[in-house]
Amino acid sequence: MPDTALFWFVFAALVAMAEVFSGTFYLLAVALGLAGVGAMLALGLGLSAGLALGAGLMLLGVAGVWRWRQRSILSSPTVMDLDLGAEVALVSYQTGNPHHGRVRYRGCEWDAQLSFAGSPPPVGSLGKITGHEANCLLVTLPSTESEQPT
Repeated sequence: MPDTALFWFVFAALVAMAEVFSGTFYLLAVALGLAGVGAMLALGLGLSAGLALGAGLMLLGVAGVWRWRQRSILSSPTVMDLDLGAEVALVSYQTGNPHHGRVRYRGCEWDAQLSFAGSPPPVGSLGKITGHEANCLLVTLPSTESEQPT
């Protein structure tokens, strides 16, 4: 292994540049360790001391990045479904099953599991997305039964 500080600093810089393409911050921890080796060599403390410090810095850096990522994953809200509450138009019913059909949403037709009270609403009715299961939208349609005054 080269025992010049310049080699280790250049190697650290190359690893730090590679981090730009990975986006995980783990390579920054490795670059920190490599720079630590270079710093120890620049101070004249020898390659073995530099490698020990570099390994320690890498371990601390990787552990820190891992902990930060775990905290950010746990603190982030659950998956935000931007489709929830969006309006869809009923295109057709599945033959023999009025609780499954096709709806138009964002310019495309989607399979949908339909929820409604009373008789099935007419084709063209507007409903709201309440969730999804895989590629099937869960849609609530308005009730077609109106109350008659007595």
